[in-house]
Amino acid sequence: MTNEIRNISIEGINNYDCNDYILGVGSEGCVHSFYTKIDKFIGNKDKVDRQYSFRIITPRVPLKHMDRVLDKIKEFIKVFNVEAIVVNDYGLLYRISKTEGLISEIILGRTLIRTIEDTPWYRLIVESEREEVKNSIIKPNILHLQKLELFNIYNIKGVELSPVKGNVEALKQLKMYGVKAFIHYKNELATIGRTCPLMRVLEEDTYECKKDCNNIVNIQFKKGYGIMDEKDIQDEEVVPDFWGIENAFYHKINIDEKFDYDKCDGVIYNYLLDAELNK
Repeated sequence: MTNEIRNISIEGINNYDCNDYILGVGSEGCVHSFYTKIDKFIGNKDKVDRQYSFRIITPRVPLKHMDRVLDKIKEFIKVFNVEAIVVNDYGLLYRISKTEGLISEIILGRTLIRTIEDTPWYRLIVESEREEVKNSIIKPNILHLQKLELFNIYNIKGVELSPVKGNVEALKQLKMYGVKAFIHYKNELATIGRTCPLMRVLEEDTYECKKDCNNIVNIQFKKGYGIMDEKDIQDEEVVPDFWGIENAFYHKINIDEKFDYDKCDGVIYNYLLDAELNK
């Protein structure tokens, strides 16, 4: 089992044994934060023990940023021991497959591996379905033979999943096909926003943001839309609080508290998020 510490500062690295943890550096949501965090580690490379191994965490990538993101990946690989690249964008996945020198394994991130359980109020959507139908539609979107065949073409060795009920059975099936599963510890990714919620609250310009985004924003719904009415909005079991890091929105309402993490190939601990969600 290979456990990962993500979103940790350079100063906090020494609290973790390099034999027990791999370090995740980058961003699963924001391209500007990706640049900032990659550059910070490269700029402070003399402070980082070379015994540590890394995963590069890449976000959704706008077309105009594609070449620059690839250049940053190459630059990081030249400095540190990179075991894998976590990809959250199909365009980047394709470009990596066509780029020489990027020999690291690929792991598909949670923006590409989705399940309806990632939606906090998914129970409202499926409540009228039969139990066997519910069990079918909560499975992640990659459990399809033709999709899994693409894993070999693009050197995809693993996927990231949330610890929800539908992924318990998925772990067994992925193992059958030789695909590793890495589980995020007690959090779910609800969505990636178009812009950073913190910058919107502060009414600051998000273009070419240079902030090292280590602030967590608590987000609460005030108004219901679609299938949710005002009563649903007030029900914490339907609409929970959200936590925002950069432009990613997290929650924990559908977490399976009995999820057996020992059955996966590694647990991903979010250094910033875990302390906030598990108070």
